[in-house]
Amino acid sequence: MAGRGKAFRNIPYVMMLMLVSIAARCQPALCPFQEEQTQPVNRDGKQPVVYINTQYGFRFDLPDDWRGFCVVHRQWSASLEERGPLLLIRNSAYTDDDPHEDIPIMIFTRNQWKRILQEKLIVSAAPYPPAEIAHNRRYVFCTPPRYFYDGYPGVEEVLAILSGQPMHTFRPKTHTE
Repeated sequence: MAGRGKAFRNIPYVMMLMLVSIAARCQPALCPFQEEQTQPVNRDGKQPVVYINTQYGFRFDLPDDWRGFCVVHRQWSASLEERGPLLLIRNSAYTDDDPHEDIPIMIFTRNQWKRILQEKLIVSAAPYPPAEIAHNRRYVFCTPPRYFYDGYPGVEEVLAILSGQPMHTFRPKTHTE
C-alpha cells in the first residue's frame, strides 16, 4: 500500500509531462521565435512592420503584409571551428504545405568578413561570396549566395524588399552594457 501512494504522488507530474509533450507536438516548428517589434505610428496612422535586433545592432523594415513574421535562428559554418549566426526572417504566410521565401541574414564579424573577401574563409560552395546588405562597427550583414534558387513562392518579393535597402544599423549592445 505504501508503494501505491508513492506512485499516485507522481501522477500530476506525469500528466504535466504528457500535456507538455502533446502541446509541443501541436505547435508548428516553423518559427520558434516570434520577435516582431514595431515602432511608433506612421503619419498614415499605421504601425510599420519592423524587426529590431539589439544584440547585433540592426533594424529591418518589412512590408505591411509581413505583419506576424517571425525569426528562425540558425548557424552558418565554414568549418567545425568557424561558425556564426544565420537569421531567417520568415513571412507569416509560411506553412509546411506552402513554404514562402525567407529573408536570410548571415552575420559576420568584421574580421570574418575580411577573411571572406580575401578568400581565406569559405562559407559557401558558390564561386562568389555572400552579398553585403549593411554593416555596423562590429558586424557585416549579408545574404547567402544562391539563397533564392530554391524556387519558393515570394522570391520576387524578397528580392524587392532587399533592393529597397530595408536594413538600418546601429551600435549593438554588448554583454557588458
